[in-house]
Amino acid sequence: MKKRKNAMASQRPSGFTMIEIISVLLLVGVLAAVVTPRMMNVGVDAIAEADALKVALRYAQIRAMSDIDTWGIQVNANSYQLVENNADVIGATLPGESDTHTFPTGVSVTAGAATYYFNWRGMPTDSTGNTAVTTTETITVTGGQAVNISITPYTGFIP
Repeated sequence: MKKRKNAMASQRPSGFTMIEIISVLLLVGVLAAVVTPRMMNVGVDAIAEADALKVALRYAQIRAMSDIDTWGIQVNANSYQLVENNADVIGATLPGESDTHTFPTGVSVTAGAATYYFNWRGMPTDSTGNTAVTTTETITVTGGQAVNISITPYTGFIP
């Protein structure tokens, strides 16, 4: 009888069962789904602020197209605000904002011009609205990654 027990023990299969393999793969998949988004949030603030700045630029453009005076966005390294070329309008603000939108810590802007104006046609212009901008204006928002905003000459298209 002893020979049979030893013979049976040596025939036992080695390796992992299918349930063990599936369990490990499921566990690795869940860990990857939880950990990856936390590691990939670099630059989220820059993307969000770039989108908010695009909305502000489009808002200024829309305001200009409904007025005879130029409207624009004045940009500096850590904030932007709505500006108008009309002495009768005092304290114009962006919707949902105070007078100036300040970027969060770690986000900054590099802009070609300090102020981006639009005329009654929606074209990017100088502050008077008489001289059209003939080159693409680029604003770069940085904060973990760089996001470029372009203002197309003549049309004012902001992709």
